[in-house]
Amino acid sequence: MSRNTACDRHIHPITMPQLKLTYFDTHGGRGEPARLAMRIGNVPFEDHRFAFSEFAEIRKSTPFGQVPTLHVDGAQVTQSDAITRYVGKLAGLYPTDAYQALLCDEVMDALEDLNVRLGQTFGLQSDALKEAREALVKGPMTLYLTWLQTNSEARGGRYFADQRLTIADLKVFVMVRWLNSGRLDHVPGDLVARVAPDLLAIWHSLPRRRPSSWVDADPLVTHGADDHLTLLTLIHAIRATSTSAHKDHGLCGSLKGGSLPRLAILRWLACKLPVANDS
Repeated sequence: MSRNTACDRHIHPITMPQLKLTYFDTHGGRGEPARLAMRIGNVPFEDHRFAFSEFAEIRKSTPFGQVPTLHVDGAQVTQSDAITRYVGKLAGLYPTDAYQALLCDEVMDALEDLNVRLGQTFGLQSDALKEAREALVKGPMTLYLTWLQTNSEARGGRYFADQRLTIADLKVFVMVRWLNSGRLDHVPGDLVARVAPDLLAIWHSLPRRRPSSWVDADPLVTHGADDHLTLLTLIHAIRATSTSAHKDHGLCGSLKGGSLPRLAILRWLACKLPVANDS
């Protein structure tokens, strides 16, 4: 008997709260898991995005000078994980079982630990930044990524809690995407592939289970497909799970030379990546 996805089985109440999420106009960061949860769960909300240059003014209207914030029927709420859990419940992406909720929260809080450690390096410059980031890569980043991979394997290798998509998976998705982006100085773009390659398979299986509204807004499709290093890393993950992918040496050569069109690459990846089966 097939089991419906969170989106299929979740029936919204007759009256949903009016929601307004305020966060940077970027595909990532602490506000992104909540955005993704509401899109996946078809939860109506106002997506108030603003440029980094506007933050000095925006923060004046927040209790702690921080974002994201969520307005619920006009009442402002802070704290990113609290917001993500709340909208995750509305979207059907948070476990109802107490123990599974604990497992979900464990992953969420571990990733927040890593966010805090990374945040402490922002504002550093030159040698100080290099030293701090390299220490993070060798220590906490490797520790947390390895732990996430071990956790995933112990729970079946597809989801981090409840044997289905939850907000924990979304937060892992956002973190892995950030680490793979190559935009963090002194953090190698292949770090995840080297220390926790199985996370890449989870990371890139999520797009096969998400609605078109999320696909349209995803930076891999709209911004990041020209990042050949990221694409080669994805192929490395595919080869780890698919013997047929070993035959595709020609694609790797074309990627290195930058000769394949972006959409052709994405179509190829869609064929090779494992398809989620929620039955």
